[in-house]
Amino acid sequence: MVDVNCELKGLQLTNKATDTGGCIDNGWLKWTVIVDFRADGTDDIEYTSFIAPNNDVSNMRNGNFDAIRDDNENGIPDVYVAPTANGAAIPANSIILPTIAGKMSNHKVAWKVTDGCHNFATCHSSFMVADKKAPTPVCTIEYRIDAGSRRVRTIVANGRIVGYRLHEQSHMITVPMKVTCYHI
Repeated sequence: MVDVNCELKGLQLTNKATDTGGCIDNGWLKWTVIVDFRADGTDDIEYTSFIAPNNDVSNMRNGNFDAIRDDNENGIPDVYVAPTANGAAIPANSIILPTIAGKMSNHKVAWKVTDGCHNFATCHSSFMVADKKAPTPVCTIEYRIDAGSRRVRTIVANGRIVGYRLHEQSHMITVPMKVTCYHI
């Protein structure tokens, strides 16, 4: 869910694959998942089974994405994701995305799965972060009363301005006021 700062935190991705060709290396399928934030053609983070398990898994789980290294030296920060069994989904908490800021933003994910014979298949998906919270109106209203040399006193009831009183010598004139705010 997008928070009040228009940020999406802790989004998890998962996918699954099945190999029917008989090339399952020890019963496992290896993954490379590349995320392109903002769908701008830049590969921003990679989750892969082709590197050794590293501290970047804990950095990812703790939200410390700036500390993630590029272990396979392809120019993209890497996080280890364990291979999956044939037909099994990538487990929860394996692919957690960094905080995504923005009211409306599109993102792309490239999924590549490789079997024991180095055959691979790819698929692509996309998602949009959408702020669906209705706006909270704040009405700021400024009223000016030309009272000339007379003094103006504000009348407040229950924390709201309900009118003004003009002090003119010995008698008072009440100016009623109604403030209405419509949620658009």
